[in-house]
Amino acid sequence: MKSMLKKIFFKLLEERKKDYIRVILSGIFCISVVFFSTSVGSSLVYISTGRRATMTELVMEVEKNFILPYVLLIFLMILIILGYIRKRSGDYAMLNILGIKKKHRYMYIGCEYLGIILGSIAGGVILGILEAMIVKKILENIFQNYVSNIYLGISPLILTLIISVIMFGIGFAFCDQYIACIGIDHIISGGSNHNRASKNTLLFCLIGVAVFILTLVSIVTYWGQIGYTIPTALGIITAVIFTLFGCRLYLEKLRKRKNKYYKKILWLDNWYDQFFSHANISYIVSAFLIVILFGFNIVLVDNLPVRQPENYPYDIVWGANTKDKAFIEKLKEKYNVQTEFIPSIRVTSGNCAEHTGISATEYKRLTGKQVHLKNDEIYVVYQWDRSEYGTIGLDFGKLKPRLYTGCATADIWIYTARTLPGNKFTRKYTIKGNDRRIITGNFKTRVLSTSNMNTDVFEDIIVFSDHEYDKISQKAKGSNLTVVMNVPQNYDVVVNKITNYAAKHSQINFFDYHDGNLIYDKKQCTIEDQENRMLNVSAMLIDMLVLFISIIFILLEKISSDYEALEWKYLFYYRTGMPEKKRRESIYKEITMTSKVALITGIFIAAVMILVKILYKKMPVYWTKIYLAEVAVMIIGVTAFIMIIVRIAAWRSFKHSERRNKDE
Repeated sequence: MKSMLKKIFFKLLEERKKDYIRVILSGIFCISVVFFSTSVGSSLVYISTGRRATMTELVMEVEKNFILPYVLLIFLMILIILGYIRKRSGDYAMLNILGIKKKHRYMYIGCEYLGIILGSIAGGVILGILEAMIVKKILENIFQNYVSNIYLGISPLILTLIISVIMFGIGFAFCDQYIACIGIDHIISGGSNHNRASKNTLLFCLIGVAVFILTLVSIVTYWGQIGYTIPTALGIITAVIFTLFGCRLYLEKLRKRKNKYYKKILWLDNWYDQFFSHANISYIVSAFLIVILFGFNIVLVDNLPVRQPENYPYDIVWGANTKDKAFIEKLKEKYNVQTEFIPSIRVTSGNCAEHTGISATEYKRLTGKQVHLKNDEIYVVYQWDRSEYGTIGLDFGKLKPRLYTGCATADIWIYTARTLPGNKFTRKYTIKGNDRRIITGNFKTRVLSTSNMNTDVFEDIIVFSDHEYDKISQKAKGSNLTVVMNVPQNYDVVVNKITNYAAKHSQINFFDYHDGNLIYDKKQCTIEDQENRMLNVSAMLIDMLVLFISIIFILLEKISSDYEALEWKYLFYYRTGMPEKKRRESIYKEITMTSKVALITGIFIAAVMILVKILYKKMPVYWTKIYLAEVAVMIIGVTAFIMIIVRIAAWRSFKHSERRNKDE
């Protein structure tokens, strides 16, 4: 008896083998994306550091760019599993009718889903390894001047397995609770009885508008200045609300307009009947579009072109002292070095950065711009590259920043769970105004690992009133003279001479992981900047490609899962005598409806977010136009490609139904 029941179970499973394989293929795809992303992160760490990535480094790389896509992949798996459960629910009910004991049913079903998990992880890892090897070769060719062979290590595999377990655990736990709350009957019906709009639908649409406004506000405030995660997450929430409740409201309004309703009912009836099945896919696709266009695309444009020597107007910038003038004069005589002296002090800010402090008179001499400052007021010149426009300012954007007038030393910090400014910092200075221009150069240093703040810091210029500068410059420790040089010949020789001299006489840069002496070499800075931009461009292109493939996969999977229903509808159209052109048009509209909703929602939200971000950057008109043109091309290209792919899939589906009907 037990053997017979087992055969019945597997017979029922065999009848659903296409659906079973489709779920496993979906799982393989999701896991391959995870392994691929962790491998790319590991590759980039190896290129940057020359060693295999640790788990901590790898997690930070993954969290940096892929945390939101991972969340979306979890949602995707939940929808796929729920769809599979809906199709298998009749079979599970049959097992109960046949008298199979509860523990046996659980055992059979448990083995069924264990097969999905193990098959997905195994297949995903294998596919991910193949994808990682391809990208590894590409990156080795791109960065052949830095590495000959990239070693990934075991960390990507371990992290993939951890994320996979979490992904499937959350997915199945959610499905279990969802079914327990709403009942299996709702799953079987696909939520067809829950489409009516109400006053709450309109309310949620208004909430969506409010969240969208909050999204735009977040772009120009602190959370948008420190990165793209919070605005992108809010944009995704907006997309979910607009898709779920906006579409419901539209369908209900359309139902009341009889003339338009009956014209569109042939290809909208499935949306009325299986609303959530379509809407869920639409908002996931729209969410991926927001991540691609807003989260990754702007970063890509920020880093192009990869070589930007204009960020370094001088060959050498050296934080020296007045006592070093004799040495500098010898260099001028021997190597014809063009030199300019800028009286300055070192200023340390609360966000673990060291800056150049100058007087208002000196700033006027350098730029021709007059700033009127009182004793406690400062003027900040952000020496930012385009990519840094619109980011957080001095001391995390404080109007009264924590400043220490002198070079950074270990004793000015409080070392707790996180390194914090000590009582030598003061808030007495108020930012009177700011400017964005490069005077000495776009210099960055890496915060010491002991600070627990693994971020780049910028060397800005802080302008004090003449009176205040005269007072604080007498006591400020560290370099008191910024020397800018242009070296027409013997470049490397001059750099070596200064480096050797500074190693014995100049300030050690507390924040420089090279233990440097405030020497900024244009050649070296340009190379390091180029390398960093190439890494960013490579990462963004790969991330965008992966997510774009995800969109195509999701839409094609949706068309494939709906094929049986579309085939039945085609047969209905044929037997009612509908002309072929009308049949094709109706099928096309029904298939493309989900992707159209996703494109309209995702691209509208992303486009507005991008526009706000670009305008908030306050770039010159030339670059603003370039950014807008690139975004327009990207949006048009993405839209056209997705619609072409979906259209081809719809045509293949129609032709297949047509052939099946003729055969019958």
